[in-house]
Parts: sequence; structure tokens; C-alpha cells
Amino acid sequence: MAETARFGRGFVSYDYPNPKSNAIAEAKLTVVEDVDGTYYVAAGFFESEGDVFPSTVLNLTGEEADTADLVAFVKEAVTYARANGREAALASFNAADGPFSRGELAVMAFDFNGTGLAAPPYAREVSSNRINLINYQDPDGVNTIRGMRDLSRRGGGFLYTVAKATVNGTEVYQPKINYAEPVDGEWWLFSGIVDPVYAGAAAGNLTGLPVRNSSRFELYDQVQRAVDYARANGKEKALAAIDDPKGPFVRGDLFVWAESTDGTLLADPFWKEGIGKNYLDFADTNGMQVTRVGLDAMRNGTGFSHALFVDTTTNSSALVPKLVYQKAVDETWWIGSGIYGVEVKE
Repeated sequence: MAETARFGRGFVSYDYPNPKSNAIAEAKLTVVEDVDGTYYVAAGFFESEGDVFPSTVLNLTGEEADTADLVAFVKEAVTYARANGREAALASFNAADGPFSRGELAVMAFDFNGTGLAAPPYAREVSSNRINLINYQDPDGVNTIRGMRDLSRRGGGFLYTVAKATVNGTEVYQPKINYAEPVDGEWWLFSGIVDPVYAGAAAGNLTGLPVRNSSRFELYDQVQRAVDYARANGKEKALAAIDDPKGPFVRGDLFVWAESTDGTLLADPFWKEGIGKNYLDFADTNGMQVTRVGLDAMRNGTGFSHALFVDTTTNSSALVPKLVYQKAVDETWWIGSGIYGVEVKE
């Protein structure tokens, strides 16, 4: 909150015990604003009291875009911004009927502090009120703007998020693919699409939808338990336990693995052929650098990130949305785990 207040006004996402719900931790969104540089004021509400995710409105009008369309759209916007200047570009990006509002594809622009400069028509208040979103998380606890900001500092790239859609009374957390690029050293752009593989869910088609078997709180607890074990028993014993398919850190499709901070896989109960190989520069079929994004999340954010990955417990070759949580054991290695599928709430 203090970091966000230093940028003026912004949203901060986090989980906190709700006194109205028997102190059960719930997603919470708080608005903070600086007063005079020495203190800030804040007010917040819980998910059970309203919609705490500004990105939940999905504009699926127009033709369905794919990842090639997404990348081309962002690159076109970056070229336009460089050619026409920041003021003219932002006016165009913020125009509801402008050339950069094309149904699902719309430009979001931020400075490198994370303050909103341009937003699609359904989130205009973000840019008009200069709201800072550096500490805004998606429904899975993934730092979305910070993550894309960090990618933009390296020249750009893909980041996966989720957005909530209500389908016939059922809440489906739609996987989204976002792509970001810098305009210059002061600001950057991104746009996003619903993962085309799961686009049918927004229209009510839930047939064959892979559904999560665990919550992100269980995911967090599983990794924390393994990290505590490693710190208490040493690296060698911990890696042996993690490597065991019938060991203490495997519960169905919820299991942990270990990597060094340079991206080398150290232990995995199911993916034995990957052990000893380096995945620092590994990119999936969409071009997202899975390991680097996860390391960014661990070092600079909440530790949560999204990936598209095969379910190694079933030997399937199909890519499945995966929520990943990572935590460092020490400065040389870390432990992670993930839950496969899409979250669905009745």
C-alpha cells in the first residue's frame, strides 16, 4: 500500500481474513491515495461484498483473435505511438470508437511505475483517474501489471492471467493471453485475449473444460510445507523426498518440484527426463518464457504465475492452464508446485 501511495492513487489486491465470514481469508481490493507524502488514506472491500477484479469485464464482440493477431495489434499500436507521440497516441487509445478498440482487442497503456494511461472502454476510470495498478492481482493472485511491466523492461513478451466470467450462474475463470511491449523508456502497452482454446466457456460451453482439483491456498500450503522441510533437513534429503512419486509431497496432481535459481531442474517426481536440464530460456508454444516469468513472480511479486503446460502426472501431450506457486529455499534454489485446469465456482 505504501508503494502504491507513492505513485498517488491506486488499487492493491491481497487476501485478508474477513470478520464477516468467520475470519476466512478472502480476496480484497483496497484503494489507497497519498495525502501529503507522509501518510495515505485507504478503504477496501472483500470479494463477497462486490467485484474486486477490474479486469473481469470481457469484451468478446467482433471476430475472435488469436495470438498472432494479438502480437500484430500491439506492435501496430507501439509503432503508432512512436510515430505520433504520446499525447496523440493516448487520445487514440482511449477513444471508445477509435482505431485501437477492436472488440476483444484494445490497448492498455501504463508508465513504468504502473500508473494507467490508457484503458479500453470498459475500464476508462483507470486512465481518467490515473490509477496505479502495480500491486493489482488477478483472481489467482498473479501480479498482472508488475509482471508485464517487468517483461516490457526486457523488451516485451507474453504473460498469462485469468478473468472471471459468469456463465449461467456459474463463475468461470477464463485463461487470458496478454502481450506487452515498451514504447520507450517511459511507458509501455499491452493487450489481451481469452485463450482461443477456452473461448467457448464464455459463451456457456463448459464441455471438456479441465477443472481444478485444488485451491490456490492448498497450492501455497504444499510449497510452504516442502520449503520448511528443506530448510530443516537439508538440500540432499529434501531433493530425494521431492523426487519420490510416492513421497510426502505428492497428492494426486498436486506435487512439488525443485529448480536452481539459474533454471536447472533439480528434482521432479514425474518428469525424470527433465532433471539436470536448464529451462531458463524455455518458451512455450505461444512464446511465453515460463521460467523467467515464474522467477520474476517469485522475486518481485506474490510468487504466483500462470503457465500452459502438459499434465506430467497423466503423460498427456495436451497443454493445460496451470497456476504455479514458487518460493525460494535459499539464494541458490527454489521449490514450486502447480494446479492444473480452470477454476469453476457454482
